[in-house]
Amino acid sequence: AVYLVHKDAGVDVARDLSSRLLFHVGVGKLAPVMQVSLVAALQAGVLRALSSTDTSAGLLEALTPWVTKHCIDDSLARELAAWVENEAKASAESSEAQGDHAGAPAFLAALRAT
Repeated sequence: AVYLVHKDAGVDVARDLSSRLLFHVGVGKLAPVMQVSLVAALQAGVLRALSSTDTSAGLLEALTPWVTKHCIDDSLARELAAWVENEAKASAESSEAQGDHAGAPAFLAALRAT
């Protein structure tokens, strides 16, 4: 849903949607099974953002609310950060600065700050 809104309306509207959806998830850590599912969904978003040049500008910025609300364990957040960093590096090797274009540096900074 966030990707489609991002594609149609831009980063700000998509980030607002992420924040609003997150309010319905709850406060605090998710159940372990839900944490794994959230990480898988975020990984799918990262892959989409890094692989699509025309529609991915700032997509990871729109997903940032999902990593700043402390709803996954710190160990999962660290693993996700390492994975995102590796994917962004691999993407940068195959195309010019796609990770920066998608918002990977800001996404990583938010993920590491949690």
